Amino acid sequence: MMKVKQCMIWGVMAVLFSVSQVYAGEQDGYQKLDVPDKPFVEPMLTGNKIHMHLGLASLIAAGLTGLTAPDSENAAGNTGQSSKNTAHYYLANAAAALGGAAVVSGLILHLDDIEMDALDPDTLHMILGILGTGAYVYAISRAPKVLGGNSNGHATAGIAGAALMATGIYFEW
Repeated sequence: MMKVKQCMIWGVMAVLFSVSQVYAGEQDGYQKLDVPDKPFVEPMLTGNKIHMHLGLASLIAAGLTGLTAPDSENAAGNTGQSSKNTAHYYLANAAAALGGAAVVSGLILHLDDIEMDALDPDTLHMILGILGTGAYVYAISRAPKVLGGNSNGHATAGIAGAALMATGIYFEW
């Protein structure tokens, strides 16, 4: 019987001691936290950084696409040659693919940031990015299949896509 009483007394004392320690910490207005010695360093690779770099790479690829467009004067003599084996073609597809990847990563990462307010910067960023990527894809679909062929105004769609993408990026920068 004596051992049971001693165990109970020690148990009550342990509970009282632990409660008094918690109470003392709360009474000071703070709890003791383990603060690391080093400041927080953001990781080199985050989802937001990937999204940002995909969008910027898409815009750069679109600019390079415009710079590598074949001259209509020089291409007129090459009628019949496929336009698919050119830097212009590959850069245009890269711009569209990178833009699509930026849109998908943005939707995955920031879907909860989207508001029903059309003038909200996050919403404008999303809408303009989607429209810009869509314009890239439309420009590719309208491109001539042979060098020197009818342009079908695809350059206008590509330029509009780059402008939409740049404006969308501007809203978040």
